[in-house]
Amino acid sequence: YAPVTGMCHPVRSCTLNHEDGFSSAFVVAHETGHVLGMEHDGQGNRCGDETAMGSVMAPLVQAAFHRYHWSMCSGQELKRYIHTYDCLLDDPFKHDWPQLPELPGINYSMDEQCRFDFGVGYKICTSVSAALRLPFGGLNSVDSKTLS
Repeated sequence: YAPVTGMCHPVRSCTLNHEDGFSSAFVVAHETGHVLGMEHDGQGNRCGDETAMGSVMAPLVQAAFHRYHWSMCSGQELKRYIHTYDCLLDDPFKHDWPQLPELPGINYSMDEQCRFDFGVGYKICTSVSAALRLPFGGLNSVDSKTLS
């Protein structure tokens, strides 16, 4: 949950998210979009066709690591409101409380992140040829010769 255009409001400038693995990043991005002023694609704007293609602001988040984008409407809505969020220009205040020790589970290797999302046996791709064999097409839109 997130209030639309709540960014600098004293009690509405946050989002509420349920953590469900690394794919939760898309939900966090979606809710942050609301706080920044973005509406759902296709609701009060002409970007409904983009929802099935993984737009971050789809009413039902369908974005995935291999298919996501910010719609043209999201960009327009961000441009419409971003200049009104003066709180983003504030300097953070200095504090004197001690830094908390790092808690267990904060840092995960890339291999561990792959296993969390995709299961046992997965690991980070170490070469372009491995990435090209990914089930979703990998780097098919990139010329692999430019990456070698």
